Amino acid sequence: MSGRKVFLKKGSLKDLGCEMLIPIEFDLACFTTDRDRKVGIHEIGLHQDLLEVLLHCGVLVYSGDSFHDSPLIQRIYQLPVELRKSWELALQNCARFRSSNRQWDGAINIENPHSHCENPTLAIVCDHTAVCETRDGQTRYSLIKNTATGDVEIIGMDFVRRSQLLTKFKVTCGALIVEGNDLNSVWNERFLWLVRAENIKNVSIVDSWALLNSPALRNIPPAEICGSQRFIKNLAREAAGEKYLKIYTSWGDQSESLSKPERKRAALDYARLLNQELEQRDNKNIKEVEIIILNQKEFRRCYHDRYVRFGDFIWDIGNGLQCFEGERQCKKRVQASFKAGKLIAKDYKDSEQVLKQSNNRTAMRVLIGNDRSVKMSES
Repeated sequence: MSGRKVFLKKGSLKDLGCEMLIPIEFDLACFTTDRDRKVGIHEIGLHQDLLEVLLHCGVLVYSGDSFHDSPLIQRIYQLPVELRKSWELALQNCARFRSSNRQWDGAINIENPHSHCENPTLAIVCDHTAVCETRDGQTRYSLIKNTATGDVEIIGMDFVRRSQLLTKFKVTCGALIVEGNDLNSVWNERFLWLVRAENIKNVSIVDSWALLNSPALRNIPPAEICGSQRFIKNLAREAAGEKYLKIYTSWGDQSESLSKPERKRAALDYARLLNQELEQRDNKNIKEVEIIILNQKEFRRCYHDRYVRFGDFIWDIGNGLQCFEGERQCKKRVQASFKAGKLIAKDYKDSEQVLKQSNNRTAMRVLIGNDRSVKMSES
């Protein structure tokens, strides 16, 4: 997270080892409201760990009607200046999601917690003594509570790095997508909270084979849908906040053999295929989808050629959107790795800029507008 004046330690993301975003709730008591008190080294260290987890591994779940008027923000405004500035900068960049429970006041009840989202949630409280327990010489630093809408792990802010959720994600959600994995599970584990983060607006897909692996240029069994369709279907179903999607793809190994009318037909068929998924779900948060189709050789100029980027969060995927292809299960083992941070994301954005500025004779662009109109332009 280059350029941010927050309490970040070099190498700490590697130490955490998280592969995706975890919904995180903070109890308001974590933020004392005495602006004039002195802040000790120990407290700075505690907040350093909280910011590390939030910026690199978490999506912030907040209460209230709007983020800027939420009880959490009001508490942070009352922090001593040494802590407040770091939190303010961090909150400008972290992924966030509004709780579905409009009655939640931002406090976490240890005895009777409620999950404010459907997935396992990390709830961070001020008093670690209420959740720490020692049995047979073994110390447990958190409590797992089962709720109607999902499990909640409650942990004191002193021991956030000992979270069972962080360890579980590290162990069970590594780089590989395994053959036979349920496709919905792959989506929920790796992409759901990126899509639900209301402040991540720009989504980019770079996959030179996405078009070639679609019905626009290849026969797909009737019971299956292509990876591009499934991604758009899931995006349209779950997207929170405005989303602007760009897809960079190519004609694949048919770049030179297709005639201009054939390329135009394939481009429009591909756009209409994706537009059907958008129209079926009618999610007005998907403001625009731009499809940029280039010659295959243009992708050789880019170091990163198959990935999905949500703002400053990136999934490198070995076979691109093809990992979502199939009826219910993944067809093959796929290498995938998660990265986060402005400095890392800049490298990927530069690759996209190179592709966007390409101007070869086979290039075409198709735009799906918020009104679901399909418009085409040629280079």
